[in-house]
Amino acid sequence: MYSPAELQPYYVNTPPEAIPQSTTPLGEDFTYSGTVRNWQASRTINLYAPFSGETPPSTADGQLSASGQISFSRRLFDLAEPTSDFRKILGYFPAYCPMNTLRLSKNVQVRLLWARLRVMNTDIRAATGQGMTPQSSPPPPNYRQLVPASTSYAPGSTVDTLLLWSPEPFTAQGETRCLEGSDLYVGQYNTRINVKLERGWNALTYTLSGASGSTGDTSLRFDDWAAAPVASLTDWH
Repeated sequence: MYSPAELQPYYVNTPPEAIPQSTTPLGEDFTYSGTVRNWQASRTINLYAPFSGETPPSTADGQLSASGQISFSRRLFDLAEPTSDFRKILGYFPAYCPMNTLRLSKNVQVRLLWARLRVMNTDIRAATGQGMTPQSSPPPPNYRQLVPASTSYAPGSTVDTLLLWSPEPFTAQGETRCLEGSDLYVGQYNTRINVKLERGWNALTYTLSGASGSTGDTSLRFDDWAAAPVASLTDWH
């Protein structure tokens, strides 16, 4: 691996951009709700939080009505990942960081939950007459994943929506630019954030994108964090 001195020529230095502070507090009792876009069915079907493997648990976590209304019965706190240092959630920080203005008002232990739901294809076919039919090898999953409107997947840029539970208010603001690599590959990881989080659940978007660097063969990765629009949490697709 290159030393910091060897990595220095590969640093892609661009002017930092101001990021307006954003916040989407949801309260301590928030749960999933809203409507699935363009959903038309003959009956209500079961709804699940993400599960391991291809087989859903014996007890459903909620219901999706014939008109697309989401009714979720599980407590989100029980589904969230174990408590973790918020700084670790933000991204990967190698030893050499030419820029590091990241500041947390408090070192808070938080819980993380990716905003995703599932319905089984067998239920979709029974209720709508449609569903994913295996036409490839390996076949696609036997479920359909539902996500909020703020989530999108496109070549070169992925936006995920997540829920963050915090035991107390705090702010996270700043930017980091860190590099690591060798004679085979050099990567620069840029992370930006400016959010205010309240006690209870908070909604965030995590945007991951990449681009070719302008210095040598540096590969750039951008991790951007912001508050998710509250309306997106009731608009699923």
